[in-house]
This record gives sequence, structure tokens and C-alpha cells, in this order.
Amino acid sequence: MNQLFNYADTRDDFKLFFSFDFYQTNDINAHAALYRQFADRASYLRYGDNNLPVVSSYSGGDVGVDAWRGFGQANNVYLAPNPESDGDYYNNPAAFFSKWGDAIDGVFSWETNWPDVADSPGTNVSSARDEAVKTAADAAGKSYIMGKKPYCRYYKSVRNSSC
Repeated sequence: MNQLFNYADTRDDFKLFFSFDFYQTNDINAHAALYRQFADRASYLRYGDNNLPVVSSYSGGDVGVDAWRGFGQANNVYLAPNPESDGDYYNNPAAFFSKWGDAIDGVFSWETNWPDVADSPGTNVSSARDEAVKTAADAAGKSYIMGKKPYCRYYKSVRNSSC
């Protein structure tokens, strides 16, 4: 991480931020410790009206609203996690945003990045779930951020599939 941030600090056109992987560890405090080491770096991505450091996640909904709220308050961040494991995230996005309310500034979605497990190779990825969450995010005044599939070229060549 030091090497990445050291390089990024030399550039004006390159920023980094953390997207905590809750499949790696479900301990928000372990992620917070790593974040705090780098949050004040010049290359750390900042966003929003208050120019706060951005923090996202890969999963993390089962950590709970209160844990995310506490993390956000303790670290003064622009918080856009991917709490898709919360049952309302896809099943009832409006209820999700009502429940999470002031705990988050937005959400970060990974779902249009790859097909569902049940899909066969070559199946186009549907954006229907993302569209429903984005609509609810917009209605709640929250940001909606999508990840980009970095392995698309590899996936196409190895699997002979569209991305």
C-alpha cells in the first residue's frame, strides 16, 4: 500500500481509495485501522460537499447499520459501501435507504460487473437490479457508484464470452 500511495502522491491525476473486502474479513475495525494509515495522503480520493475521504466496500451489509454509522462518524468519511447482503438492498431498495438513512452517503455497486452464477458464459449481464437500487438512491438523495469489470478483456479471450 505504501508503494501505491507513494506513487500516487507524485501525480495530480491519480487518486486511490479503500473498498473494504468483507469477504476477506468481516471486522470493520481491521479495515478502519488500514484506512487510517492512508486517509491523510495527498493521493487519497476525496468527494462531496465537504471534500471527505471516500470509503467503499465489497459486501459488508451484515456488519449492520450501526457499525457503518459508527465508522463514518469516527472517521469523518464520504461513505459509499456495498451492503448488498442486507436483504432489502435488492429486494426493497427504498426500504434499504430508509433504514440506512444517515449512516451512508451512497452505495457502491459491483453487480453489473459479472454474470450471476446461474448464467452461462456469453450471457449479457442485466442491469435491472442496479437500476432499481440507483432509482432508490436518487430518491433518497444518495450517491450511486458502479465498479468497472477490470478483467473483461481476459474474460472475453479465455471464456470466448461477451462482457
